[in-house]
Amino acid sequence: MSRGNDQLAVAVQEALKEGESAAPDALVALVGTLENPVQALLNMDSANQLFDALDSEFGFIRLSFIENRRTPAAEILPADRPRYAALVRWLIRELSTWRSADDLRQVKLVTAFVVAQRCDSGDGLWSCLPDEIGENIDLLHHLERLLTTFAVSFDARPGTEVPIWEGEAVEEFRRADAERDWPVVLSRWQNFQRQALFFFANVLQIQTVRLLRRYGVAHLINGVSNLHQTPVLVQIAGVLSPEQRLRLAIDSDNPHVQFAALYRTLVFDRRPQGLSAAENEHLTSLLMKLCNDAASWGEWMKAFLGYQPLQIALGRALAAGPETAIDGYINSIRLFPWLFTHRASGVLVAECLREFNANAPLERRKLLWSRAHERWLRWDFDRSNPNHHMTNICRSDMDYAVVAYARECLDEAGKESALNAIRAEAQTLEHKWHESVTDLHAAWYRLLSRFQPYAHGAYTAVHEADWLPNGRLYFLFDPAQNEYLLAMYGMSWPPRGV
Repeated sequence: MSRGNDQLAVAVQEALKEGESAAPDALVALVGTLENPVQALLNMDSANQLFDALDSEFGFIRLSFIENRRTPAAEILPADRPRYAALVRWLIRELSTWRSADDLRQVKLVTAFVVAQRCDSGDGLWSCLPDEIGENIDLLHHLERLLTTFAVSFDARPGTEVPIWEGEAVEEFRRADAERDWPVVLSRWQNFQRQALFFFANVLQIQTVRLLRRYGVAHLINGVSNLHQTPVLVQIAGVLSPEQRLRLAIDSDNPHVQFAALYRTLVFDRRPQGLSAAENEHLTSLLMKLCNDAASWGEWMKAFLGYQPLQIALGRALAAGPETAIDGYINSIRLFPWLFTHRASGVLVAECLREFNANAPLERRKLLWSRAHERWLRWDFDRSNPNHHMTNICRSDMDYAVVAYARECLDEAGKESALNAIRAEAQTLEHKWHESVTDLHAAWYRLLSRFQPYAHGAYTAVHEADWLPNGRLYFLFDPAQNEYLLAMYGMSWPPRGV
C-alpha cells in the first residue's frame, strides 16, 4: 500500500471510534449554491472548484497521496490526524443515513462524493469503510438508478470545425455499437483515443461504481444492464480492477459490458507483466460464456484474437467449450503467406494452441487440428488469388495446428504419404501448363511451403523440438542429388536470406 492509503486506513480506524464529526463547511456552502450539483461532478473545471473548496480546509489529505520516485507522500501532521478521522466519521454518517427524499437536489450526495473521491485517491477507501453503509438500501437503489443515466455525447469539439471524415467515423461507430459489430467498434474506437472523456470516468461515475462494487454488486449489475453505449461502459470498466471488471462481465448478460471488460483488459490497460493467474481464470470464464453463443463468437474472435493477453485463457476455453467455439476460432485466424520466420500473429496463435494442447483431451485436440488442416488446405497459400505470386518458401499462422495435425492425426505411414504426395506433384510440375514462368515458380514455392509443416511434424515425432517450425526448413529431396531442380527454379539451398 502507498503511504496515502496507510494514513487513510489509520483515519478510518479512528473514525470508527466514538468522537466528533467535522463537516467540510466550505464545500457544503459551495455545493449548496449550485443549480445542478450532480452536473458539476461531470465537468472537470467545475469539479476542480469543488475540490479546491474541500482543500481549503483539508488540504493535507491531497498532499498525503502525492508521491513519486524521488519524493514520498507527505506525512499528515499530528494536529491534522483527528480532523482527518472526524471528516471520515462525517462521511460514514452521511452515507449511512442519506435518504433520497431528504436530498432532492442531491447536495448532500455530491458533497459526500467529493470527500470520498479525495480520500479515495489511492483507491483504498471503500474497502476500509464499515459494512453499515451497505445497509442503506435507499442509497443503493438511488445509485443504481443514477448509474442507468450515464451517457457519453459524441458532439463536435467546442470551437473547432470537425472534419467530414470524423463525422462519418462517429456515425459508423454509433451504427456498429448499436448492431454489436465488435470488429468495427474496436477499429473505429481508435479514432477517439485523443479524446480523454471517452476513456476516463468522472467523479460521479468513479464513486458510484466503487460504492456499489463494495456494498451492492447486484445493483451494479442491474445498473449496467441498462447501458448500451460502449464508451460509457469502457469508462466504468476503467474504474474497476481487471478481476472486478471481468467478474462483472461474467455476471452480466449485456454484450457492451463484456466488450468494455475485454477492451480495457486486453487493449487499453495492457501491462508488461501480463495477466495474473486469477485474471486469467476470470478471463477464461468470460470466454467460456461468450463461446456458447455460436452466432456472435466469431465476431468476438475477429475483434480480439490478435491481442497477446487473450491467448492463455482462449486456449483453455477452446479446450472445454462447445465444438462451435473451435470453428469460430479457426475461421477467424488470418491466413497470409509470411516469409521464412513466423510473424507475431503466428506466435500468438501458437501460444494459444500450446495452452489448448496442454488442457484438451486427445479427441478434442484432433478435432481442432483437423478443422485447421482443412481450412489450411483450402487456402493453399493464397492459391485462388491470381495477383499473388510466391517467390520463396512461406509460413502461415496455421502452422502450429498443421504440425499438430501431422503429429496427432496421422500415423507414420500417413505422414510419409502426405510428404510423398507433395514430392510426386513436384516431379511432374514442369509438365503441366502454366501461364508464365512466374506462375510455374509460384506453384513450386507453394508446394515447398505446403511441405514444411508435414515435414516438421515428422521431425518432431523423433526429435525434441517445438511444434512451431521457426528457423527450420525442409527440402523435398536431397539438394545435393537434385541440382537440376534447384537450377530450374532459380533457387539455392538453403534459400538466400534464411
